[in-house]
Amino acid sequence: MAVPGHVEHVTIHHATLGDPVLGIFLLADRLEEAEHVASAACSRMLADKTELAGWTLIEAYVPLLAPVYDAAHAVDQGDVD
Repeated sequence: MAVPGHVEHVTIHHATLGDPVLGIFLLADRLEEAEHVASAACSRMLADKTELAGWTLIEAYVPLLAPVYDAAHAVDQGDVD
């Protein structure tokens, strides 16, 4: 069982132009907690990994995807007219 606030998976999206984007998948009870855990994980990686020397965290936020998943679940369950 996963622990809330525990990072489950990290993926890197290499941008053609601009900065790379990290997708951090974790469990959290609140949006603020998810953003804090993601930001803290990135800060630890930047501080601990010499391979990331010179990199800077620009922003950390959680995209609100719940309505997308709720709609997909409703379709799967036949709850949509």
